[in-house]
Amino acid sequence: MAPIAGVERIQPQVRECFAGGVASSIATAILNPMDVTKTRMQTSSQLTGASKGFGQTLHGIYSSQGLTGLWTPGIQATIMREMVYSSLRIGFYPLVRDFLKVDGEESGPQHKVAAALATGTIASIFANPFDVVKIRVMANPEAYPRTLSAFGAIAKKEGFNKGLMRGMIPSTARGGAIGVGEVAAYDHIKSTSRETFGLEEGFALHVVSSLITGVVATTVAAPFDIIKTRYMNDIAVGSNRLYRGKYKSHTYQ
Repeated sequence: MAPIAGVERIQPQVRECFAGGVASSIATAILNPMDVTKTRMQTSSQLTGASKGFGQTLHGIYSSQGLTGLWTPGIQATIMREMVYSSLRIGFYPLVRDFLKVDGEESGPQHKVAAALATGTIASIFANPFDVVKIRVMANPEAYPRTLSAFGAIAKKEGFNKGLMRGMIPSTARGGAIGVGEVAAYDHIKSTSRETFGLEEGFALHVVSSLITGVVATTVAAPFDIIKTRYMNDIAVGSNRLYRGKYKSHTYQ
């Protein structure tokens, strides 16, 4: 049976998106305690005026709520977010990168950075509602006992644009930074390691590239991540919001 026109090009892209989403979902589910602790750290001064360190925050959550309090808050929203965000960001990155280069030439850093910025930014827009719910549930699980009902509760109280799409500007900035720091950096570090140090395609090359990429991506995205988290967790309405402008959440008032 002859292949249907266009299917051969679509199938690899679907596999890339699915693989990216599933792999990221598994990783974030395993690391959810770290994400919960990080979110509580980033929002603690917003809620109480005092900021605690990572170890103190982790110990506090475990002491009062146990392992369940570290692992379960926001895990459903986290998986939903990754299936949208990482599927688009990782799955479409090679397609956009290859589209930007001239036929016959290798992809340069400029193609990788531009593709990572584009896919990271677009993916962040589509994933924004899931990000808002994830942060709200992680920061205050008592206020949102059920993840799925949190979508409706936020939309009803704050509206879709000012509720579920809140923090889109810092979120897209973070998405672009993560894209450059993670996808483009990984791609470039891997190709450079092959050419410069003679590493062959395999486990060692992927581990080295991933370790360096993790440091780069985390460092680049950290400021945007704090701004995004505080902005999305601002649950007040109207003039009572702490962060009312697009660029005002870089300082705590």
